[in-house]
Amino acid sequence: SLNPDHPEANMNLAVAYLQAGRLKEAEQILVYLYASKPKDCEVLYNFGLLLYQSGELASAESKLERLLEI
Repeated sequence: SLNPDHPEANMNLAVAYLQAGRLKEAEQILVYLYASKPKDCEVLYNFGLLLYQSGELASAESKLERLLEI
């Protein structure tokens, strides 16, 4: 369960899910984090990685390009 008081723990959980190939679980957390921190580099990177692993290459490219703008 996500805890809004602990965004770092939420990110760690999302990364663990990504590494385990549990993309749906990672996506739920990253969507939540992105909604509250759309310019956070770690959120953008991991969201881009999730999209890439999901085969959504254009969306992944868009998220990763935003990193270059920050």
